[in-house]
Amino acid sequence: MITSNRTRLPMPGGAIPDAARAALNALVKSLSLELAPDGIPVNAIAPNFLYSETYFPRALRR
Repeated sequence: MITSNRTRLPMPGGAIPDAARAALNALVKSLSLELAPDGIPVNAIAPNFLYSETYFPRALRR
């Protein structure tokens, strides 16, 4: 599953997507525990913030 590491550092205006990502992270953990006895792996890719104008606007950089 593709999720995000953004739930570790929430940003204003992101309550709904952050909640969805947190739910997906919990689903991955739960499914991995439930399916491990059957040898079925469950993984998540959770990239961190990208160094871009969206996350780090030039106006706020010092």
